[in-house]
Amino acid sequence: MPKVKRNKERISKPKLLRLLSVLVLKFYTHTLMSFKVESKRKLPKGPRIFAVNHPTTADPFIIYSLYPNSKVLITEGVFNVKILGKILYRLGHIPVVKSNGKEAYNKAKETLLDGKDIIIFPEGKLSQDIHQTERIKTGITRLALETGATVIPIGINIRKEGIRNYKVKTKFGDTVISKWYLFNKYVVNIGNGIKIKGSVNNRRFVQKKSMYIQLQIQQLSRKYFFNTEKQ
Repeated sequence: MPKVKRNKERISKPKLLRLLSVLVLKFYTHTLMSFKVESKRKLPKGPRIFAVNHPTTADPFIIYSLYPNSKVLITEGVFNVKILGKILYRLGHIPVVKSNGKEAYNKAKETLLDGKDIIIFPEGKLSQDIHQTERIKTGITRLALETGATVIPIGINIRKEGIRNYKVKTKFGDTVISKWYLFNKYVVNIGNGIKIKGSVNNRRFVQKKSMYIQLQIQQLSRKYFFNTEKQ
């Protein structure tokens, strides 16, 4: 197993920008929604892969506010939004380009081997149903096997009525629809860490473990509002 460096608990550079970003996000989560975090136990030491479902555009930023030393894998389109894109690059987050997913994978792997955490949304896109986790990519399992990182499944629990659609312009002049969450309950449910051991070359094993991670995320995302909305 590759040797990794130990995590540093203090805020990493750029400290001021990272701190300001977290303060802005804390204002959003604590004033514009009813925000709650549920965790089963203390997080394990060492590099961690926070694997999260993705019902809204806000999710990467909200989860980042909980783990501000992490690098977030975010779709390339978000980096094209004025000002926001520059901040994301400055903070060292990782753009995911559809035509070149290998580059993002390698950067994520390098981050983990350096002893740092990553936040990843393994569905690869926004969830079509807030209570249904789309089939996740196997890259998360391969990253865990190649770096020895612990996978931390996280389920975001929300209600449909809290989702607001906004039009956002990119630096290229294009208009995209962004799904944000306001004035409703947003619960982050953090599960137990998952250590994966085996061969990264065993395709069936990798697929099986990826499906297991998907199941854990889905269960965590259905804890609070799934049954009540069905009734």
